[in-house]
Parts: sequence; structure tokens; C-alpha cells
Amino acid sequence: MIVILNDNEMSIAPNVGALHTILGRLRTAGKYNWAKDELELLLKKIPAVGGNWPLQLNA
Repeated sequence: MIVILNDNEMSIAPNVGALHTILGRLRTAGKYNWAKDELELLLKKIPAVGGNWPLQLNA
């Protein structure tokens, strides 16, 4: 099974169904936000990914 999640805020129909409900609850859960914030902090500590890399180009 292939599931494509499109988050471009454009929809031709209202969001309905169990998947919409589950993902909505997941995004607002405290543990999800905590994990997302921790992952972001971890990635920022990696020089080539999170910045402070001398060869990083400013676009």
C-alpha cells in the first residue's frame, strides 16, 4: 500500500476519515511536538546539516 500525504494546504474536498483524525491528534500531541523539537536541536548540532559549516552557501 502506498500512502501519499499532501500538505500544500490545498484540497478539493473537506478532510474526513480516520486517517485525518489520527494524524490531527498526532500533530497536536505533546510527545510528538517534544520529539520534533528534540530532533531539530539534534540536527542543528550536526555542522553540515544544521549550519555553522564554513562552506555553507548563503542563497
